[in-house]
Amino acid sequence: MKRIQALLGIILAATSLAACARMDRLDYTRIYSRAGWQKPDRVIETLVIPVGATVADIGSGSGYFTLELARAVGPTGRVYAVDVDAGIHWIESRLVTGEDSGLPVDVSLVFLCNSYHHLPDRPRYFARLRTRLQPAHRVAVVDHIHDLSGILRLFVSTGHWTPEDLLAREMQAAGYELSERHDYLPTQNFHVYRPESASAAR
Repeated sequence: MKRIQALLGIILAATSLAACARMDRLDYTRIYSRAGWQKPDRVIETLVIPVGATVADIGSGSGYFTLELARAVGPTGRVYAVDVDAGIHWIESRLVTGEDSGLPVDVSLVFLCNSYHHLPDRPRYFARLRTRLQPAHRVAVVDHIHDLSGILRLFVSTGHWTPEDLLAREMQAAGYELSERHDYLPTQNFHVYRPESASAAR
């Protein structure tokens, strides 16, 4: 029994140490809300979205980031949201499929939070998207980390993630390359991609 307890102690200590590097990224002043681990204000600040821009929030769910994006672009901009009813006139809800984004050509930023892994054929989807939007558009993907350990695992539903190497391969297959990678979110990866031709032109 003592050996089992000792072994369990070692396992707990190991998983806690592995999680420590990411635990310090939590905002403990807001730990009881999504803002404590999602850091929406910092995510939006990182993207440097110009006022008046046109943005698409793919898989917007309850509209958590849709409203943040709407504040960033302001009333002269436009946010296209999927399956969301919102009361701000510069947000337009659109019902789209896993095959076609249904977005107009003026979109300069496509944002996905916890929704990338839900798309069925991602390389095909983003390859189509690349030919339809502004040539220098960006795709920002915030998705859960697949190998979280310790207490941080409680923040993630099983299977709701995309491994980084798979994301990179799929986006490359769709004609994109990594432009930015940010590590400040405790339970999620944050990558920004650009079309390969646009990245080469910069």
